[in-house]
Amino acid sequence: MEFTIRTGTLKDMEQIRSIFREAVMAFDKMHYTHGQIDKWLTALNGHDCWQQKLTSDNYVVAEGKKGEIVGFSSLRSNGYLDMLYVKPLIQKRGVATRLVNAVCDMADSFALPQIHTEASLASIAFFEKSGFQVRGAIAKDLEGVHFTKIQLVKKLWVM
Repeated sequence: MEFTIRTGTLKDMEQIRSIFREAVMAFDKMHYTHGQIDKWLTALNGHDCWQQKLTSDNYVVAEGKKGEIVGFSSLRSNGYLDMLYVKPLIQKRGVATRLVNAVCDMADSFALPQIHTEASLASIAFFEKSGFQVRGAIAKDLEGVHFTKIQLVKKLWVM
């Protein structure tokens, strides 16, 4: 699949929201219950929430030849990789790897020495393959629904 990586904008919000929803709904049921998936979906349900995220964080998107977005990632100014989602039918084709590389380049341009994230159980192998190191597991509670997140860190070369 051919795609390009570019900066995400507010114009991309509906496609980004759609990818988020598709990806979360496709999560591995071995790692998450239906209740956890439903809570994950509703946590970022509102238009205002997404508008705030897209204006406060730095987004990159993977865009196909026809202008459709197939994946996205976001980086906060403190080096926190907040989101990384790819359309389920496009996964395992290098999109997430290119998005992480773009986020690392962005972090380098901000002179950040490292990036960190709290990843889902299903994505640990991908992040380790991408150069992240596991720092530990933490319990998260989202309105009474419990999740286990894995803390990961990737050191960067900053000039």
